[in-house]
Amino acid sequence: MVSGPDYVNAQRLRRQFVAQFQRLFASIDALFTPATPLAAPLIGQTQVELDGQPFDVRMATTRFARGINLLGYPALAMPCGQTAAGLPIGLQIIGRPLEEETLLSVGEALERT
Repeated sequence: MVSGPDYVNAQRLRRQFVAQFQRLFASIDALFTPATPLAAPLIGQTQVELDGQPFDVRMATTRFARGINLLGYPALAMPCGQTAAGLPIGLQIIGRPLEEETLLSVGEALERT
């Protein structure tokens, strides 16, 4: 449950972040970030450790996507390599609103390479 004042303040903060992203995307077509803060967890794993702190796997692995979703920007997550142990590493490509075609073209070009 969120109080009315907290909700209003969160929406104000969201508008500030959206304005910052609009300025950023005035000069770029796509933004590349990690998809997750860790490599893929093992099947059945429920906890992971980040910076010495335990986290729920689902909450940890979706933390970078949640902020982008909140801002309303399209994003594509795709594999981009492996750890030394062979676990996949993910890349998140963020695009401009309503420019999903560009985002998918970038992802396709990376996948071909």
